[in-house]
Amino acid sequence: MFNEKVNTYTSSYLYATGHSSSFRSCGNQIEWEWGSKPSGLPIYFGGQCKIVNNGNGTINMSGSTSTYTAVQQVGLKLNLQYLSGGQWVTLKTYSYTNYSSTNVSEGKLLCVSSGYNYRVFAQHTCINGSVSESGQSYSEAIYIQ
Repeated sequence: MFNEKVNTYTSSYLYATGHSSSFRSCGNQIEWEWGSKPSGLPIYFGGQCKIVNNGNGTINMSGSTSTYTAVQQVGLKLNLQYLSGGQWVTLKTYSYTNYSSTNVSEGKLLCVSSGYNYRVFAQHTCINGSVSESGQSYSEAIYIQ
C-alpha cells in the first residue's frame, strides 16, 4: 500500500573506532556502516508516530522528529488518515516546527467517527543552511467501533 523509504549513509568519520550500529523507527531504517565519508554528514536522525484508541470515540495521535545536532528548523506534520474504499484518505493535518533545536514532539486528542480504520502518516523534515533532509513514518492502523 505504501513504499518504505530506506536511506543508507556511510561515514568513517562517525565510526572511527570501526563500530557500526542501526536503529529502526516505525518501519524506517537507517544503517550506519564503516565506509568512506559522504560529501555532507546527515542531520536527520529519525522520526516516529503512533495512534492510540482511547475507547470513548477519541484517539490520541502523536509523533516526533529528531536530528543529530541542533538545526535551524525541525518539522513534523501529522496526518490523520482513514481507510475508504481500499485507499487511505487524509482527514486532518497538523504541522509543527521548532527552531534552533534537535527535535519536535507533538500530539493531538481528537474525536473520530466509529466504523472506520484510522492511522497516522507523519512527515519529518529538518533544515540546516542549504541542507534539507526528510523522512516519513506510519503508525499501525486501528479500528474504531
